[in-house]
Amino acid sequence: MKKRVERDEDGYLFFINKKRCIDAWNTPQHKARFANDAAGLGRVKGLTNNCNYEIEDDRCFIVAKKDIAAGEEIFVNYTKEYWDCVRYNISIAEEENNFIAFRFR
Repeated sequence: MKKRVERDEDGYLFFINKKRCIDAWNTPQHKARFANDAAGLGRVKGLTNNCNYEIEDDRCFIVAKKDIAAGEEIFVNYTKEYWDCVRYNISIAEEENNFIAFRFR
């Protein structure tokens, strides 16, 4: 897993619990991996999550909270912890970029 993280290939992981993880990296046929979070890093006014995750044993489903029109995007909550981690990683990358830019002046 660590090598995949280093190659930025960890974007389609869903943790059922601390011991079970669904990895959809090599399964582009499963469209649920393309669901986004309306909260995201930059919120769009009026855009809300229209689905929920439902976990059943070792499986996870994305279930609509309302009717979703053909072509409409699927949005589901990634959780606060996910976005905290993303923000932390961005801050680390920005610090590294600032250090590199400073080093080459």
